[in-house]
Amino acid sequence: MNRSLGLCPLLLTLAIAQVGQTAGASTLEEDIVVLKEQVTELNSRLDEAMTISGYVDTEYSVNNKKGGAANGIRIHHLSLFFEKRVTEKWRFFSEIEYEDGPLFDDKKTTEGKIYAEAVNLSYAWRSDINLRGGRFFTPAGIWNIDHYPPFVPTQERPLHVRNIFPQIFDGAMVYGTRPVAANTFLKYDLYLGNGEGNTGKNDGNREKAVGLNAGLLLPFLKHTEVGLTYYRDTLNNGTDKTAIGTHAKVKAGSFAFQGEYASGNHKPTTGSDFVNTGYYAQFMYNISHWTLGMRHSAYDKNSATDAIDNKEVANSVFVNYHINHALVLKLEHHRHSYDDAKKDPFRSTMASIVAYLGS
Repeated sequence: MNRSLGLCPLLLTLAIAQVGQTAGASTLEEDIVVLKEQVTELNSRLDEAMTISGYVDTEYSVNNKKGGAANGIRIHHLSLFFEKRVTEKWRFFSEIEYEDGPLFDDKKTTEGKIYAEAVNLSYAWRSDINLRGGRFFTPAGIWNIDHYPPFVPTQERPLHVRNIFPQIFDGAMVYGTRPVAANTFLKYDLYLGNGEGNTGKNDGNREKAVGLNAGLLLPFLKHTEVGLTYYRDTLNNGTDKTAIGTHAKVKAGSFAFQGEYASGNHKPTTGSDFVNTGYYAQFMYNISHWTLGMRHSAYDKNSATDAIDNKEVANSVFVNYHINHALVLKLEHHRHSYDDAKKDPFRSTMASIVAYLGS
């Protein structure tokens, strides 16, 4: 009696399963269709959602520069990227940077800044013609474009970067990439806007700045790129400025080289013309999770009112350890010297940890 009662639930389950096989097949198909629709809707919502990423870096540095920054820890950057695909063709991007951990309250304000480094809308028409309007990093050379700490080997920039071409640009841009020969591509950025020294509110003069950055991607070695940059502007003080630059990047197996040269010609309304120049050459070797490298960098800030040669030179060595694609440990050492005998040479060493806050 007890054994029969124990078998009843099993027999009942088998009977229900056998009777429901035909109806269950159609129900399963309906469930699959509904599930596919839900996945499609979810993907559509994800595509339309605002995504947030960015990077963060913290440094510990020591130096013997007279009057320089004190040794210690620096909460250097917290940069947040906000991206949204508005439509299939339109895309929004902004970068908000919090530098040196700024604090603002009713009692005190610490050093640091909050800066909208990029705020723009892009229209992807086709691969060789795209449009962008708003604020973006000035397309000049290599470093100013690929400047993000997770993707460059040193926290310290080459000396001339941001001193000849401006860091950011408010205006409009046409950009794209197109094939010009077998396995050879031309990429370009043509832009027009307010020029340097102006805020996002208005232009301080009636003239507009124009620039062109163009590069050839060549089928040599692992990756080869050579390019030119041209920039023309009238500054708010009336100075006419023309800057030109060249850049090159080569990868061959585990070795990589990149270098830039730039020159800015200034014609002020009063006084003599002057030129500032700068360059760097950087060599790297990648092995497993390690990147080893060295860089020679120079910047010469000539002046119409200063007869002293203002050339500064920095020789750098660095080591990176990539814990993974998003987390990097850096160690770098720099030796700075000047042509001006009144300026003392100095050394600085920095250890840092950098994290990319993205997928």
